[in-house]
Amino acid sequence: LLNVGSIYELLEQFEKAKSSLKEGLELAKMFEDISLEGYILETLSNVAFKQKDYDSALNYLEPSFRITQNTNDRSNTLEMYKSFANIYSAKADYDNYEYYIEYYIALKDSLFNEESVDRVAQISEEFKLEQIQQKNEISLLKKDKQIQRVLVISSLIILLLLSFLAYSRISNQREKNDILIKKNNEILNQNAILETSNKDLENYAKIISHDLREPLRNISGFTTLLKRKISRSNINQDVDVREFMDFIIGGTSQMSNLLSSLLYYSKITIKDVVIESINTKDEIQTIINDQRDSLKEDINLDFNFNIQSIKFDKPQFQEMIYQIINNAFKFKKNDEKLNLLIIGNDFEDYSEIVIKDNGIGIDEAYFEEIFIIFKRLNDRASFEGSGVGLAVSKKIIEMRGGNIFISSKIGEGASIHIKIPKKLPFILQGTFDKNGKK
Repeated sequence: LLNVGSIYELLEQFEKAKSSLKEGLELAKMFEDISLEGYILETLSNVAFKQKDYDSALNYLEPSFRITQNTNDRSNTLEMYKSFANIYSAKADYDNYEYYIEYYIALKDSLFNEESVDRVAQISEEFKLEQIQQKNEISLLKKDKQIQRVLVISSLIILLLLSFLAYSRISNQREKNDILIKKNNEILNQNAILETSNKDLENYAKIISHDLREPLRNISGFTTLLKRKISRSNINQDVDVREFMDFIIGGTSQMSNLLSSLLYYSKITIKDVVIESINTKDEIQTIINDQRDSLKEDINLDFNFNIQSIKFDKPQFQEMIYQIINNAFKFKKNDEKLNLLIIGNDFEDYSEIVIKDNGIGIDEAYFEEIFIIFKRLNDRASFEGSGVGLAVSKKIIEMRGGNIFISSKIGEGASIHIKIPKKLPFILQGTFDKNGKK
């Protein structure tokens, strides 16, 4: 029945194969033939795997594996590790796949070493027997011919041993390479799925921004028209009605700004990144001057800068610095001129930029929260903004492989630290600059 089931399996008549094998399994249990029971369960697992019924394949393979371990059949144990790995790979359970494939390779290497030792011992024994047989033959030969023959035979044996070992190692390496290629292909497939998911998220952000802002515009517009109509009519209106309408208009405007900020935040990706060498000090100087001219405020600016250039996407670098400088202007003390100190230091593995101000400062308890999108620590009436600025800077520097953090005390200003690694992260190593250079 085992042979019949195996033939049906080869003919891909899987239902007939399972029927014959299950009948054979019952007989094996009846006669208490443990080894035969193990082989039938293993064959049933192979049939279930070919039918893509991976859970059943595991259910048959596990008791077969236990039987094999009890009988200490190491050769069959090796094949079962491979079967486990194939099933978990098909189920996309890569943790268990790596677990069993590592055991498979370790056991294969162990068996190979044992076989190599046994083979060397066998060859050595054969060589000793051959030497004994030849002693009688070469006793009549001259001493120099005797030595020459022994050297030739020894050389041939060593050559055969080296050839055998080299072939075995090459075969083992090929199998490892095949496993790595398969794993790499699976990673590429997962990357393709992830790319599709990212496109869906990007479309989702656009839909949110457009579709949610449309009803907000309608609410704001009709509330404004209603307010005008009431003010022109003779209808008595109390102060509360006008105030409520102002709340509605202000709330819709705030919601619209939040949606715009969310869309802007979602568009910051590595999709169109172009890495180039940036003159860091000149770029920061330009951004501060533009901010100063735009806000029409006078500031004290000082540089202690030792960085010549960094590798960065220029628009993203400008946006990151702009948001930090804008934050410094926004939270300066009302009775003092803004002082900015820009520090730049080069280290072996990274460059660090520190932007230090003399603003109102922040309590240490909120050092992490200020980098969270839409997280506000002050009321809207006192400080404008949507709470997205420093979150944008954090997202940009982390995509570049660096990090950002703050040091501050209330009333003593704040220092924003930006660490930029000199080595590009793996995900950006395929980007090119404007001259086409990697």
